[in-house]
Amino acid sequence: MIHHYTTIDNLALILESKRIRFTRLDLLDDIQEIKGLDHQILKLDKSIFVSSWTEDNEENIPLWKMYASITNGIRITMPQDMFQKHLISAFAENNHGMTIDMYSPFTKEETFYNGKYLIINSFVNSDANFYKNVEYINNFADKYKSLIQESENGVTIGCIWDLGRYKSKKWEFQKEVRFTIYTKTLNPIFKNSPMKQYDAANIGQWFENSDKYIDVPLSDEAFKNMTITLAPCVTDAQRIIVKSLIHTYGLHNEFKESDLRDTIRK
Repeated sequence: MIHHYTTIDNLALILESKRIRFTRLDLLDDIQEIKGLDHQILKLDKSIFVSSWTEDNEENIPLWKMYASITNGIRITMPQDMFQKHLISAFAENNHGMTIDMYSPFTKEETFYNGKYLIINSFVNSDANFYKNVEYINNFADKYKSLIQESENGVTIGCIWDLGRYKSKKWEFQKEVRFTIYTKTLNPIFKNSPMKQYDAANIGQWFENSDKYIDVPLSDEAFKNMTITLAPCVTDAQRIIVKSLIHTYGLHNEFKESDLRDTIRK
């Protein structure tokens, strides 16, 4: 099981939408994280979207305070395999296609024909392509630069799935795991003719993704079995609000009290 720290307000939005929000990499709290990814051609810092979690079952006081607050927060606990699965069968069009079947949290239309961007994750090997442990290293920007090579033939990426994996050791206390969505923004001129976006002259161009978020739908089973832990210092009124949300959206589990409830002063 994995855990996500957030506010009661955000919990209400998650329950109403039955979706988890992924945020564009350049908008995350670590403003240094995009170093080495802010490539002037590839726009990688504006092409990767992240949802941050932790596998650490022990409650983390810094995460409570930074992302949830100890007075108005909750921790969501979910299985790693929490998202919907749509079968996208192999197909071939005259200018693009897919050689294997795959299951994806997105439909074929959402993946290929949303008119804005292509989702390039394969979702076949989720550990590499979608879900990964963040690695905390020194000089992580140099690591990214070593993966992105420029030559007279253009720009190549050593392993695209490693982009968005590395952070400075200063953030090691987070013990973060993350889901990562990789996009390639297509030529906006042809947004009303998505098939045209895959023509050779268009697919080779690079544009930054103007969307700030991608909301990904949860499976019904994962949604219903979500576990919610209250922050250490929630009030009785907030406890009532969370209880009401749980009952309104038909979750199977009642909320849990924090293990730190008697150790932190408001």
